[in-house]
Amino acid sequence: MENGKRRVFARMCLIAWGIPVALLAFMAVMEFTPWKAERAHVSRIALDLATAGLAGAGLAVWAFFTFYLYRRLWKVFPHVGRSEKAWTYAEGVFGLQGVGASMSSVLGIFLYLFGGGFGRAVLLASLSLVLAGVETVRFPVRVEAVEDLLKDVG
Repeated sequence: MENGKRRVFARMCLIAWGIPVALLAFMAVMEFTPWKAERAHVSRIALDLATAGLAGAGLAVWAFFTFYLYRRLWKVFPHVGRSEKAWTYAEGVFGLQGVGASMSSVLGIFLYLFGGGFGRAVLLASLSLVLAGVETVRFPVRVEAVEDLLKDVG
């Protein structure tokens, strides 16, 4: 893999996989130590609905970053200038893809810290890992499109 592509892929993976794994580790440490978050005095159904709502919100954020923001940012791409800057620009754009994929785990840690339970928080973090996998699988096709744009720029 070319150096520019490697940097872009590394940035995306660091964010998309790193944030959920770090948050899962943090929640696991909290759960299995004396600092365990207390369960909220809320009904199970309310917590299940909150989890489903947060999962939906995480998917919506991912969709916003992946579809809308991604397309909008690539419309600006031809104005980047030199091709050396293009890979740096691509790092930022693909980094945002990682942010979108990891948002469910961020919502999961808030659910955990506010007493929603470890299992529900892990479900939300797992959703982030699935979305990170989706972005990782989509990377080769998307980076080909970047290379095609680079031909036009440079």
